[in-house]
Amino acid sequence: MQTVYKEDDGNKRIFITQQYETGLYIAIYREGSARPDQMSAKIKEVPFHRRLRKRRPDFIKEESSVLPEKVSKRRLANVGNV
Repeated sequence: MQTVYKEDDGNKRIFITQQYETGLYIAIYREGSARPDQMSAKIKEVPFHRRLRKRRPDFIKEESSVLPEKVSKRRLANVGNV
């Protein structure tokens, strides 16, 4: 998944993530830099991007991935009970 936003100085910052069984890989690209900052986290991919977009509501929607809809646990429990 990808989230893109502009920093205060006008440069773009691109967060690209990949979920693995052991954790989340995060690469942060800054406009004008050839190498990304890299890290890992134990949080899941979708909650990471939701939290990031909540902190940066001015993210660039056209260049960011679409996040799946939130589904409540109650709704998930009733999926098979039609």
